[in-house]
Amino acid sequence: MNPHSKIEESYPFQYQNYKWYCTDTIAAIATPPGKGGIGIIRISGNNAVALSKNIFRKKSLSQQTTFIIQSHHLYYGQIIDPENEEVIDEVMICPMIAPKSYTREDVIEIQTHSGIAVLEKILDIILKQGVRIAEAGEFTKRAFLNGRIDLTQAESVMDIINAENDSARIIASRQLTGALKDQLIHIKSKILESLSEIEAEIDFSEDQGEIFLKSHSWQRDILLPLNKLEENAELGQIIKDGINIVLVGKPNVGKSSLMNRLLNQDRAIVTPFPGTTRDHIEEAFEIGGIKVRLTDTAGIHNSQNHVEILGIQKTREMIHNASLVLFVCDLSSQISEEDEDIFKILHNKKKIIVFNKRDLVGERLFQYIPMSWENETQIKISVLKNDGINELKRLVMNQILENKQTDPNCILVSNIRQKKCIKEASTAIKNAIQGYENNMPLEIISIEFKEAVHQINNALGVEISEDILDQIFHKFCIGK
Repeated sequence: MNPHSKIEESYPFQYQNYKWYCTDTIAAIATPPGKGGIGIIRISGNNAVALSKNIFRKKSLSQQTTFIIQSHHLYYGQIIDPENEEVIDEVMICPMIAPKSYTREDVIEIQTHSGIAVLEKILDIILKQGVRIAEAGEFTKRAFLNGRIDLTQAESVMDIINAENDSARIIASRQLTGALKDQLIHIKSKILESLSEIEAEIDFSEDQGEIFLKSHSWQRDILLPLNKLEENAELGQIIKDGINIVLVGKPNVGKSSLMNRLLNQDRAIVTPFPGTTRDHIEEAFEIGGIKVRLTDTAGIHNSQNHVEILGIQKTREMIHNASLVLFVCDLSSQISEEDEDIFKILHNKKKIIVFNKRDLVGERLFQYIPMSWENETQIKISVLKNDGINELKRLVMNQILENKQTDPNCILVSNIRQKKCIKEASTAIKNAIQGYENNMPLEIISIEFKEAVHQINNALGVEISEDILDQIFHKFCIGK
């Protein structure tokens, strides 16, 4: 009996479009290079079990025994080179028979000692058995093509691998369990339900002389959920990719000292002399579970020094690419023309004005602040006394999150491709609602609904082209 026959019935789309694809057996090293206790080689395909019997010798306490395969059992033995019967290593192997495996094909995983020589030797023996080396992400690609996971779950696998903080891991884990998939399928069902009503109206409304469509239900059941996913996508990307924060200001206002305080380490050189930082210094840390790439830049001022001029030019580039700018000023001195010039450079940037050296001012009123600065987010701190640093971090978090949803149970879209599909679906439904309210022909409304279905199918991977699939899975590492 074909072990994949039940899968074909459950996942007809993948098999109708890609059945030609999964016909050979692939293998790859699944663990990263380097010395360690265990290295894993993964094999997937129709010939996985047969070739494993050819290179594996099961061992018992008394004697070698015939290797009788049982799915999801661990077997202890040796890998043998069939050409000369050389023992390569003692290993554990785990067979997983289709469809109960990661790829829904027969899978063999070999656990050997980690070390590039032994792993490459075993892989070479496997490849000589008529197996080919797996492409990047090909195991996960087969899991998708064989219907085990949808494309949102497949992409979450890479997000889990690349997660650099716990918040990013949580988002990816929720998508891997199918939270986004389930939400998109629910929205799609509502679209199809409304589309059937529209098409029924097109076919029969002239006979009945009455229209029963209610666009407010499209707004409630379709557009609002899509808009919610779209709104949460920005937060999802912030949590996944982090943000860039740049420290700017004229020389000797305490930018490098502030960087060291935020990082809790002496990362930047601090001296009492202006112009110490001539090139940017970048370091990563976390605020509230969000990765921050913090950059200390050369002080912006008029200079004839060629090295300083290059550093100032680089600072302007860093400002352009920043998600948030911390504009550091000296609270103990007058706001200068240089400060005003820097403020003008930042006029279109999200920023916090950080007045440093509060300890030098005491209870006195601080110096004159220009009227144009009054509506900007600002804070007074003392880096030297570590005063106001925690308040600054909270202010940074508020600026990053603004009014974005932070409910840990909400569905956050962290993938640019998925976000684009959801946005296109949302636009199509919005166009349909506006068109209906403006008495456009139902045939046009129907086209917009079909476009929304198409975009959701793209997000799920139901109607995606082979070229785009290749682009997605080639971002994966080999062996996953």
